[in-house]
Amino acid sequence: MFIENCKYSWSEIDTLRNVWKTFADKNAGEFKIFVTKTNLRRFEIQIPFSDNQIKFVTTEFKPLKINYTFKKSLIDEFLIYNEDFTDKIMTFFGSKKLLIADLTFDKKFFIETNNEVLVKQMLSVKVKDFLLGQDITNFKLEKINNEHQLSLTLVTNELSISNLESILDIFKACIITIEIKNNLH
Repeated sequence: MFIENCKYSWSEIDTLRNVWKTFADKNAGEFKIFVTKTNLRRFEIQIPFSDNQIKFVTTEFKPLKINYTFKKSLIDEFLIYNEDFTDKIMTFFGSKKLLIADLTFDKKFFIETNNEVLVKQMLSVKVKDFLLGQDITNFKLEKINNEHQLSLTLVTNELSISNLESILDIFKACIITIEIKNNLH
């Protein structure tokens, strides 16, 4: 079977395995590789943080996904994604988009939320700069099966430990902001 659109060559898969193992070890995490029925590999790291685990997941085809499930229920939810032409039309016809008074950020991203204060607090200069420098699919806090999950999906260099460390730092800062705002800390 010939596979098209694979993110990595065979040698890069070995590099990914080594980088992710080192990154997991450096952060007291656990690295695992799962093989699907179609012989595709899913790479996963779980790093302890606060009262749960930050999980990094990637495959040979899909973008990197980072998520964290809060142990306690939250009220807040948000969705941040790259704004496209359809969103601009929907905004014109009344779709509610949160503006954060940063022209560059507001122009690139569409933000929906039920808590403007939380999102504005979470989007520090460091977090905004990070998001602006990435190819973000989505960044969201949502309720799934009675649990709130923070997730970030992006296309990025998964072969760089320093890049993974930057993502982890940003993600931790967002978790802390959400926990403080919801009196979980």
